[in-house]
Amino acid sequence: MEFKEGKRSVLQQGSGWEMRIRIGALTCGTAVLLGAFGAHALKDVLPQWYEAARAIEKLDSWKTAVLYQMIHGLALILVGLLLRDVTSKALRISSFAFLAGILLFSGDLYLWVLTDIKIFAIIVPLGGVSFVLGWVCLFISPLNAAKHPKQGTA
Repeated sequence: MEFKEGKRSVLQQGSGWEMRIRIGALTCGTAVLLGAFGAHALKDVLPQWYEAARAIEKLDSWKTAVLYQMIHGLALILVGLLLRDVTSKALRISSFAFLAGILLFSGDLYLWVLTDIKIFAIIVPLGGVSFVLGWVCLFISPLNAAKHPKQGTA
């Protein structure tokens, strides 16, 4: 397989710090909206769908999904800010792991609460593993980080 010159994988491309900050901000903003939805609309609807104990469990799961989405949205913003000044494969991997964790953990919890389809609950731990991978990569990122030269200096 031949690659044309200039074609690089996502991990080989530039830092993309702006996009990571935007995705993190969007993730945090939607976490606020989903939290409000859970606190106002969902808490009234869940008791109609499930028995009381099950409704409480579902609402707790929703709150956990919102919390983890917010934390890892902020982590994406942090990684984006770090990538402004350094190049690090570990940092880039951490951002993909955080995003995968948000989708697999929070996203599947939201779907499980709303649909009660068990497969969504089964997938949730993969999101947790993705979160841990993201934090491990963030932890090791100083070991392979290369500083960007400051503009105006050469």
